[in-house]
Amino acid sequence: MGKFQLANGTAFTSSASATLHVTRSLAVRADASNRSSRLTGSATVTLPRSARSPARSNGTQRSGRFVLRIGRSGSVVLRPDRYTLSLVPGRAIASFAVRVSAARNVRGCNVGSRGTLTIVDRGFGVPAGNATARLDLRSGCPAATHTWSTHAGTVRPA
Repeated sequence: MGKFQLANGTAFTSSASATLHVTRSLAVRADASNRSSRLTGSATVTLPRSARSPARSNGTQRSGRFVLRIGRSGSVVLRPDRYTLSLVPGRAIASFAVRVSAARNVRGCNVGSRGTLTIVDRGFGVPAGNATARLDLRSGCPAATHTWSTHAGTVRPA
C-alpha cells in the first residue's frame, strides 16, 4: 500500500499488498541416473546468520544423505559435512564435501572415504532449466567420477 511513481513520471496509489517470505534454508535434491548408476538424496542447507550475502555462502553441513547405486546390488551412502553455495538468477551451484558412511557390494570403497558432490541447477529462479550432478570420490572407490545431466537436481527454498 502506498504512493508510487513510474520512470516516465506517472504517479499512482496502490492498495494492493503482498507477502514476502524470506528463508535462510535451501533444499538441494538429486535424482539422476545413467546406464550404470543412480544418485538419489537430498540435503537442507541453512545459511548462517553471519553470511554477508545469500549469493555466496559456505559452512558446516549437519543434515542430508545421498545414495549412489552401482549396478544391481552395489550402493554407497554419502553424508555431506561441509558445503559451498553460489546463487545467481538462472544458476545455483551447491557443492558438498561428502564422506562415505556405508558401502555395500562395492569393492574398495571404504567407510570414511571422502569426495565432492556438486549439483548445478540452471533453473534457479527461472521458469525452466536443467541441472547436472557430479560426484568425485577420492581413492578407494571404483568408478570414482560420475556425471549426470538433464534434471539431475534442484536447489530451491526449503
